[in-house]
Amino acid sequence: YRAGSFGLNACGLAAASAALDDQEFQHATRLMAKHSRETITRELTSIGFSVTRSDSACLWADYGRDVSNLVQQLADRGILITHGKRWDSHQHVRISVGTAWQTDSLLSAISEIAS
Repeated sequence: YRAGSFGLNACGLAAASAALDDQEFQHATRLMAKHSRETITRELTSIGFSVTRSDSACLWADYGRDVSNLVQQLADRGILITHGKRWDSHQHVRISVGTAWQTDSLLSAISEIAS
């Protein structure tokens, strides 16, 4: 079974279904996302980004200048964020929240690139 263009399979769908029934997992995931959002917002703000408040699984950040070079340099390091040009916002990036390791990797790379 394949669901749409997302490449989901029966095993993945079964795992997703089980996760929906696991209240402890959901709570831990919400806490992780909240911590990631807060950490990313704090750190990006400290290096000059303007970050729109969010309660979702992603953040919208304004770099104050074109983000093409930043997005490319992050991609070269295996870190993928979304360029705002998709929404005609060339100074913005969309960043998905993730694990502590993913958040640390992202922020470390951005700090090196932005400095």
